[in-house]
Amino acid sequence: MKRLNAVLFAFMMATLSLAGCFGGDDDGDSDDGPTETLDDWTVYMVDSGDDLPNCNSDTLGRLYYVADVETFEVCLTTGWSFIDIKGADGAQGPAGDQGPQGEPGTAGAQGPVGEAGPQGEPGMDGQAANETMMYDLEQQLLVMNQDMSIILTNISEIESDLGSIDNAIQLFYTWSTQFNFDIIDLQNNLSMVWDAIFSLESDLSNATSCQLAPYANCAGADLSQMNLSGMNLTGIDLRGANLQNTSFDYATLDGADLRNIVAMNATFIFAGMNYSYLQNAEFNRNACPGGYCGEADLSNAYLRYADLTNANLADVNLINATIPNAHLAKANLINADLTDANIASADLTRANLIQANLTNANLYNADLTKATLYSADLTNTDVSYAILINTKFFGAVLTNANLYGSDLTGAELNYIHLTNADFGNTDLT
Repeated sequence: MKRLNAVLFAFMMATLSLAGCFGGDDDGDSDDGPTETLDDWTVYMVDSGDDLPNCNSDTLGRLYYVADVETFEVCLTTGWSFIDIKGADGAQGPAGDQGPQGEPGTAGAQGPVGEAGPQGEPGMDGQAANETMMYDLEQQLLVMNQDMSIILTNISEIESDLGSIDNAIQLFYTWSTQFNFDIIDLQNNLSMVWDAIFSLESDLSNATSCQLAPYANCAGADLSQMNLSGMNLTGIDLRGANLQNTSFDYATLDGADLRNIVAMNATFIFAGMNYSYLQNAEFNRNACPGGYCGEADLSNAYLRYADLTNANLADVNLINATIPNAHLAKANLINADLTDANIASADLTRANLIQANLTNANLYNADLTKATLYSADLTNTDVSYAILINTKFFGAVLTNANLYGSDLTGAELNYIHLTNADFGNTDLT
């Protein structure tokens, strides 16, 4: 609607400004031909100048209103021509009403300091001071200052006492609130406490029956979920025991019989397992129906001369483990993490080390005959003087590895990474 009003207004202005172009002159002279009036004109409208048609014989004399710039264009023999519809300026209108007072402006900068005025006339001489009165006044003022200092000190002490009282009240309120919460928690968890007591009694009965002590007979015992950290279990018989989720951290299991144990998700961090028997032990399992299954943690464990023949150590954490002279024949070490582990002189014949991490590990003089190390990482690993007969290194990483003096007879070395590897004095027949 607004646009339509604008067009009508513009058309009216155009007809007014063009009125003199088509009417007769004031002096009375006229041509013999017919006089053209505004009624003979048709006004067209386009949205923009780009929409104007070609100025030719078909559009000659047409008047177009261009909406986007609100102007008129006429097609003449010389082409499109702009028509100024602005009339002459009118007379000055009357002054408007006084507007409201504007907001005060910001203060200007400080002006320069004026010149000093002339010296004033000297005043009259004062009366002689009464020294005795002045002394008395000074003494009174001194006493008042001392009293004021005492009053301020007392006020400060009172404020400090009030602060201590506030703190005590707040502390009491906090204790009272916490005490109420504790009572509620105790009431809500009473059934859980009884369940824990029954569980502890069951564990105690189980532990008492197998007497968890050095050289005890606990074969087949269910010790799952128990915390046996730091215990001395030297030589204990745990054949076939259920050790799932059990903690043996820092425990001593030297010479223990751990054959066929089930120890998924168990932890043996810093545990001593030297000379222990771990044949067919399960430290992980691919599927555990009815229970939680997860790899065990043997990081920093001591397994010197331990027998881990056929043990399942897949995905197990053996970081920094000490396993020299251990028996790991046919052990499953797929994806096991043996970073910084000491496996010197260990028996790893036919062991499965696919994708195992052996970074910085010590395999000095180890026997890996027919072992599988597909895609294993042996970066910076010491494999010097190792027996690697028919060992499969397909896709393994041996960057900076030390293989000096090792026996690689019949070894599979396809697609391995050998950057800076040391093959000095090796047998590659």
